[in-house]
Amino acid sequence: MLSSVKAENLLTRAVPDTLTGRIIQFPLMRILIAVLFLTPVTLLHLVFEQHVKPGIPDGFRAISVNIETIIGFILMILAYRLYAKYVEMRKAHELSIKTAPREFLTGLTIGGGLMVLIVIILALPGCYRITGFNSDGMVLIKDLLPLAMAAFVEEILFRVIIFKLTEELLGSRIAIIIQAGLFGLAHLGNEHATLWAATALAIEAGIILAAAYMYTRRIWLAFGIHLGWNYFQAYVFGITTSGETLEGLIEPEITGPEWLTGGNFGVETSVVAVLLCLTAGIIILKMAVAGDKYVLSVWNRKKSSSAQVENY
Repeated sequence: MLSSVKAENLLTRAVPDTLTGRIIQFPLMRILIAVLFLTPVTLLHLVFEQHVKPGIPDGFRAISVNIETIIGFILMILAYRLYAKYVEMRKAHELSIKTAPREFLTGLTIGGGLMVLIVIILALPGCYRITGFNSDGMVLIKDLLPLAMAAFVEEILFRVIIFKLTEELLGSRIAIIIQAGLFGLAHLGNEHATLWAATALAIEAGIILAAAYMYTRRIWLAFGIHLGWNYFQAYVFGITTSGETLEGLIEPEITGPEWLTGGNFGVETSVVAVLLCLTAGIIILKMAVAGDKYVLSVWNRKKSSSAQVENY
């Protein structure tokens, strides 16, 4: 069993005594503040992509992108740690490095395993067939770091910021629904996206990733699941990922009804993927609840505290 952080350790430690301080500490305001802390890192990345990267010689472009990604990864962690320290007056336990390798690898196994299972199910009726293999031996690793960075940023934003701070105010149940819905809506701008695609992503990814975060109260398990899912889907099985077609090791032919294969958006909109991920998400969510990781809304926490004082 993975170790975990108690949910109360991630609540703000700041005790404001002014109106301005209370406004700053309001959970929804802290979502905006946390995003502002991360914005300079995002702006640096945009400067690199638009003004630096085009001028780098082709032979050095790939390694430059990887170096920039590693720097961005480090800066993102430091920026969030600064937010936790100076706004919430606490340590950023959700980004603790000590247990990161084990939790991350566990997540990779879960995310990759789910995708393997989906492909097997689609292959049985002939909906997924291998037609060849990519001749580029580097296809499995050449874009791995940017893919990982994209997954990490999404986990920081949707689970560590939006979910955690919404949960602090409204409780775990409502927070899961809100961040899952926002996660699905965020992908509506992708190519071939539909309302069903957004709904499918909200159900499968929004629930399992929030549950993974709840279970450990750290980012690494959810990050591993997210990356493992995307990596195996795109770079191993050559399947369109959230509407984006990427080169993979396997060159497949995918045929059959869209409700089963997912169509042009990818298998993420397949009923098979939705049911499998929903099942896995519910299992992890039950483990989180059983481990006392469920958070009550702020008003229910106050009622519970008052009741304890009266009983005492």
